Amino acid sequence: MSTKNSGQFVRDQEAWDRKFAELAAFRLKHSHFHLPKHTPLAKWAVSQRTDARRGILPEERRERLDSIGFDWDPMDSWWPAMFEKLEAYRNKHGHCCVCKLTHPVLARWTSKQRCLARRSQLSKDKRQRLETLGFEWEPDADYWNKMFRALRAFRDEHGHFSIHKRKNLALAKWVEYQRECARRGSLSEERRQRLDAIGFPWVAEGPKEDAFFWQTMFEQLKVYRDKHGHCYVTKRDDRDLANWVICQRKLAERGLLPVDKRQRLESLGSIWSYDDVQWQARYNKLVAYRQEHGHCRVSKGKDYLLAKWAWHQRERARKGLLEPERRQRLEAIGFEWGEQNQQPQQSQRAAPADVFVRR
Repeated sequence: MSTKNSGQFVRDQEAWDRKFAELAAFRLKHSHFHLPKHTPLAKWAVSQRTDARRGILPEERRERLDSIGFDWDPMDSWWPAMFEKLEAYRNKHGHCCVCKLTHPVLARWTSKQRCLARRSQLSKDKRQRLETLGFEWEPDADYWNKMFRALRAFRDEHGHFSIHKRKNLALAKWVEYQRECARRGSLSEERRQRLDAIGFPWVAEGPKEDAFFWQTMFEQLKVYRDKHGHCYVTKRDDRDLANWVICQRKLAERGLLPVDKRQRLESLGSIWSYDDVQWQARYNKLVAYRQEHGHCRVSKGKDYLLAKWAWHQRERARKGLLEPERRQRLEAIGFEWGEQNQQPQQSQRAAPADVFVRR
């Protein structure tokens, strides 16, 4: 060996001896080799294990490391301690699906056990010990089955699938996810069949999708129509009913609303078009105005918005844009087409800023 190479070997050996002494001191102080990650000593220990696996670690160094009980496989040496932590977790939470946010180290360890089991690298003894805790080898499948059982129990108890997020957020979100997976085509056929078997509705018809709720909201809409003369429910009047009506419109647009429900809604009058509903509301006001004043010549001083709406009807009729059905309805109440051709100007008393007129 040349003088240059000899000197390098001595320096390497001295550096190795220093790290070995540091490791031995850590072992003496802490009684284990769980070194803090990303420290020079931890990296050096990893390099020793790597050299040993590759068969390039000198026998003399291996013997010295053996003499202080060095862990050649730290995961294996930690196994009993981690198993005890998992057992404590199971006793507290009732399952072995460890949360990554609250127990990151234990979660990584359980994930490693599943990975080893899939590769057939987990010993039979360790597998049996984990199974005594009810360890979930496929947590996604186990969780799905658990939530499916919860959904079926809910259906058996309540007779429907209307899960309130305030009462059971996890189950409500799980139900939404199943529908989303079905829409994307990523739900397995086996799972779809199991949900079909319990009568699961794939289309949510609103905050609650059961028949009882639909009937209740329909009756509320009927009362609203009888009171206001139209089905345009504002959120200011009734937020829940307004959201339900909006949902029915969206379902109808996508062709997902059953025919019988569509027909029942149509029996209340125009509900699908926002413009139709607004027109009907203005028309009802005009009818009331005629009954009170005996004519349809609305004064802008009495009702600026209604006067402007009447002017728009005349303008649309003059341009040939007014629908025949609307023209007939206006003529039935004696609407004058040749009157008030000038667009009403807003008086100094302005109309509410958040109100606009639909033609």
